[in-house]
Amino acid sequence: MQQHKLYILLMLSLLSQVALAQQARNGDDTLSTEEVIIVKEFEPTIAGARRLNTKPKTVELKTTPLTFSYEEREVDFESTFQPDSIKAARLKGEPLNRLYRAYVKAGMGNYLTTFGEAYINNLRSRNTLWGIGLKHRAANNSMNDLPVNKFARNRAEVYGTRFLKAHKLTGEVAYDHQRVHYYGWNQNYLDSIDYDNVDDDQLKQVYHEIASNLGIESFFSDSNTLNYKVNLSHQFLATPTYESTTDLKTSENRLLIESSFSRYFDQELAIVNFDIDYNNQRFDTNGTENRVNDPNLFIRVNPQVEFKGSKWRLSLGLAAFIESEEETEFRFYPNAYFKYNVFDDYLIPYLGIRGGLTRTNVNSLRKENPFLSDYILLENQNTRYNAYGGIRGAFTSQISFNIQASIRQEANAPLFVKTDYNPLLLGIPASNFARGMSAFGVVYDTLNITQITAELNFFQESKLNVLTRLDYWSYNPLNEAKAWHKPQLKLMASGRYDLHNKIVTTLDVFYVGKRYAKTNDPNEGDQVASDVIDNVVVPTYAEELKGYVDINLGLEYRYNKKLSGFIQANNLINQEYDVWHGYDAQGINLLFGITYGFWSRN
Repeated sequence: MQQHKLYILLMLSLLSQVALAQQARNGDDTLSTEEVIIVKEFEPTIAGARRLNTKPKTVELKTTPLTFSYEEREVDFESTFQPDSIKAARLKGEPLNRLYRAYVKAGMGNYLTTFGEAYINNLRSRNTLWGIGLKHRAANNSMNDLPVNKFARNRAEVYGTRFLKAHKLTGEVAYDHQRVHYYGWNQNYLDSIDYDNVDDDQLKQVYHEIASNLGIESFFSDSNTLNYKVNLSHQFLATPTYESTTDLKTSENRLLIESSFSRYFDQELAIVNFDIDYNNQRFDTNGTENRVNDPNLFIRVNPQVEFKGSKWRLSLGLAAFIESEEETEFRFYPNAYFKYNVFDDYLIPYLGIRGGLTRTNVNSLRKENPFLSDYILLENQNTRYNAYGGIRGAFTSQISFNIQASIRQEANAPLFVKTDYNPLLLGIPASNFARGMSAFGVVYDTLNITQITAELNFFQESKLNVLTRLDYWSYNPLNEAKAWHKPQLKLMASGRYDLHNKIVTTLDVFYVGKRYAKTNDPNEGDQVASDVIDNVVVPTYAEELKGYVDINLGLEYRYNKKLSGFIQANNLINQEYDVWHGYDAQGINLLFGITYGFWSRN
């Protein structure tokens, strides 16, 4: 009923609006007022919504895979473009220093010392290196209050190297001459013997050595190719005959063949070392040949394999030795090495173990101590094991270091002992015993050795180089009371400074700790042991040889690229010390001279 009323009211309102509009058209007044009565407020309504319960669905579309087939056709394309030629680029480096074919150095000093060097070499070459060299140094005056102690060392050599496409050939022939005098007499006898009247030849010892070697080495770039290195060397040592001695002549021949073969198998490197070492020594007394030592031969076979990673390297092998003298013996030694690069070559710890035989002959002994007796028994040194480990690396690009500790056992280690005769007991004239009483023999013993080594190097290219090293040894001999003439401590510092390639200075400082010398004289040392010789008890005394410091200073002034002058001062602090038991070192030794280079390419 209400809806009908509302409908009627709406219709009446509409009709009234139409009437008003009509009156407006007719000119009636449209601004007149009239009263409208609203019976009830308007209430709009919205019909209820109906929810759909359907959910969206995924419709899968199936597609058919497409296949394509291609056909290659060769088509030649002709281009008429011609590129212009480009001039080859050249890398301009620093200018090379001028070289001279010939070089001489000569000087002299106190003790009537003479010094000289002369070399002739080829200039720069890609294929060949050759040279001829001469060296000389001699002291023609003796130290005061001692028997004659002059010496001389001379050397002449010819050498060459030829580089082929994948090989290198090397060859060398050298002659060495060494002359010494046996002046290390027992101090207790110097006052009782008129050594000024002793013939120089009676005290003189001369060594002549002729050495030669010939080698070939390959360096194929293909890792699957066998590379090899073979070297053949020969050494001949002789002492001359002197009428004032017992007309004794000694000769020794050593032939050594060293070879190494290596090849990669994937990433592993296999290496085989094969060496043959033969030594033969003879004595000739008054035309009669005698032999103190039988010919000795040993062969070494050492296979090993190297494994490598980005930061590490491991080498494993075994060294086998066959030694033949009176009997044939077989020996085997471990051979292993490992290192790890912790950080970019700045810190590299390493460890290893090795062993083997080392040739001991008259030639090797006289290079260490030239004051040898005429009769020397020979035994090859046998390093049964040498276990070592350490750390090497660098603090900066200019400072490097190496610290190592090792424990090893050396059988038949040679120790020098002076032949200490008492002339009053022997009842023979000085002309016969003077040589023998001051010479050195060799005793062999087994040594258990602990060694610590530390090195520190500083390198500044073309300006400053400094090398320092410390060595400490602890010796435990099996039979002898001491490791005779072996120091417990050595310190070394060596430096070279170049000031604008004009003034060059060198400095060497050495410290050698105390050593002990074996003697039978109770006036020279303390008793440490006793030996039984021909059922007679002979006491052994150890004389302490004090440690010493030796400082050498050199100065060179380069007038130009050809000519320079130098001065060298050895034993700068003039310290007295024993090089060997009874053999005093020279005092301060001043040497001065010039160097000159010539014969350059025009």
